[in-house]
Amino acid sequence: MKTPIEQVASAISMYYEGMSLNAIRRQFQQMHNYLPSDSTIYEWIDRFRQKAVDEANKQTPKVGDTFIADETVLRVGGKKYWLIDIMDADTRFFICSYISHNRSIRDIKAAFEKAYELTKKYPKTVVTDGWGAYPDGIEQAYGANTKHKLGSPFVTTDNNTNLIERVQGTVKDRTKVLRGLKTKETAEVLSRILCEIALD
Repeated sequence: MKTPIEQVASAISMYYEGMSLNAIRRQFQQMHNYLPSDSTIYEWIDRFRQKAVDEANKQTPKVGDTFIADETVLRVGGKKYWLIDIMDADTRFFICSYISHNRSIRDIKAAFEKAYELTKKYPKTVVTDGWGAYPDGIEQAYGANTKHKLGSPFVTTDNNTNLIERVQGTVKDRTKVLRGLKTKETAEVLSRILCEIALD
């Protein structure tokens, strides 16, 4: 590429941290005496975001025995979707997002099956809010040896959902100003990247 990779990485990071394309261009002009076009910056973002997620998905993370999960609503292409997020309580590693039109037992099960594919581990405990599909979905995905525990933002660190709720808040705040959430696939990639940034 004509632009040094460090500058491209910096532009992508600025974008996902909430800066507009115009603000990134001004920053580049000040720092590098270079004024890329909006389309150039967006091409960098489009080219490398899926590569980043693909590379991350090739790794098998070392996670602990407790997962935390929560769900929130996300608008994609003008339609309502449920974003089901799962992270490791011990390392705070963001495991995965699963996007669906519903949050049924089948959807919860699919989200935890996706988490297993990435971690190759059955957790001993899964902490969630009180949504009724979690107990059956977790048991269908992991079996009876994984215990479901209700959490809330107001209890001790290892039994709460406030960290993942904060991350989801970051995703929702950022998607309000982003353009291009037109497909489910785009939303899944975006969610993964923004969650990694929020937990950094």
